[in-house]
Amino acid sequence: EKERIQKEKEEKERIQKEKEEKEKEEKKKAEEKKKEEPQSAIPVQVPVYVVVLTAVPLPALVGVKSVMMQQEQIKPMREFRMGWVPLEGFDSVQSQTGNKRRKVAEKPKEVFVLKSLQRKSVLKILNEERKNRSNYCNPYIFLPHRQKQEDQSTEVNFFADIEQNNILVNFDWEMDDLDDYIEETSKSNSLTEKGTTELKEALQEKIKSGKQANKAEREKKKAELDAIPEETKEKLKQTRILKFYPSNKNISTEKSNFVNRYFGKADEVF
Repeated sequence: EKERIQKEKEEKERIQKEKEEKEKEEKKKAEEKKKEEPQSAIPVQVPVYVVVLTAVPLPALVGVKSVMMQQEQIKPMREFRMGWVPLEGFDSVQSQTGNKRRKVAEKPKEVFVLKSLQRKSVLKILNEERKNRSNYCNPYIFLPHRQKQEDQSTEVNFFADIEQNNILVNFDWEMDDLDDYIEETSKSNSLTEKGTTELKEALQEKIKSGKQANKAEREKKKAELDAIPEETKEKLKQTRILKFYPSNKNISTEKSNFVNRYFGKADEVF
């Protein structure tokens, strides 16, 4: 009886050991397989410093532009509770080895940083509308020597509420034929003759507004350019833009020199 009990015990221990070894082997294989699988890249926001070396004060303006906005808006920074403020710091620091104060390199006298002037407690409770509006803000500058003829949009996009149809209209006045587009859209939405006329008039009004906006934008840029004195233009031409990435081995070496739609590309990237 004792031998039988001992054999059963040994058999249970053997089965348990085999089970543990099998589980260990399966876990090892799973880990090896996971290592072999390509790791999906996780996009992260990388903070950068953009330094502008200029003899001309930067304007306290932001440009607001999104895909859904037909025209950009140039707004004062104060509307977004931000502004250029002098760089703060100490000209001397307390020595760590005693009470004697030692002189360190003085900060430049005319260095300004873009800073939020909104209280942190308010920033935490911004509604979605204000958050989204802020997301499309970019510091604005007009650099005459970097201006080039940009392709202006010739598209109109809007919803037309006609005869209980909420019609999405996407029309390019340079690429599309107005009559063909109206005829096709009218048929696909089963519009009456009256509804077709309403759609055509609504689209023509949008096209007219778009062309007027493009013309106003061209005239505005020309006026901006003409209003800048030649001396200031020459100073702006000497403006240098530097972009600094964190010194981090995990950041790709493929660093972009793009700053924003107004400053364009950085002269140097570090």
